[in-house]
Amino acid sequence: MCKGGTGTKWASPVRLGINPDQARAGRRSERLSARLHRAPYAFTLLEVILALAILGFALATLGQASGRSHGNARRAADESELAVHAESVLDELLCGLRELAAIDREPIADAEDPSAPPVAVVSIGIENGPLDGLLVVRVRVDPAESVAGSASALDAVELVQWIVDPSLSESSGGGL
Repeated sequence: MCKGGTGTKWASPVRLGINPDQARAGRRSERLSARLHRAPYAFTLLEVILALAILGFALATLGQASGRSHGNARRAADESELAVHAESVLDELLCGLRELAAIDREPIADAEDPSAPPVAVVSIGIENGPLDGLLVVRVRVDPAESVAGSASALDAVELVQWIVDPSLSESSGGGL
């Protein structure tokens, strides 16, 4: 409001000591900057295409990671099955269900379907240990050719156990 009491509601730029051209230019620049700083109402086509490209790349990466994890899980399950076969053969040797003799590539049948092709082959190696009366028993289980030819090449599982020579314990009377 004008203090002079001239009856006008707003003070003129001249009375305030401002050039009228500068005042108009200031108002124009304020309106222009207000338009420029206003938030956009929608996404541009470039933003939409860029967002879709990022989404597609992320989905492709996640798909690859999922496929690899599925393959690794299958491989781990197959290798743990080979480890279970090796442990069971070694336990059979230790408890006397299987004769303590060297074997080369004996097939192991599938427990669920014995008529199916073998799931693995077992090799047993027996060596003299570092001390008299000790034997080093090596049980190696390799995947069968039908399993090894699949998409995931499996590694062989080998277990080594040192045992007392059974021929020495029988000849000494079996007691301590």
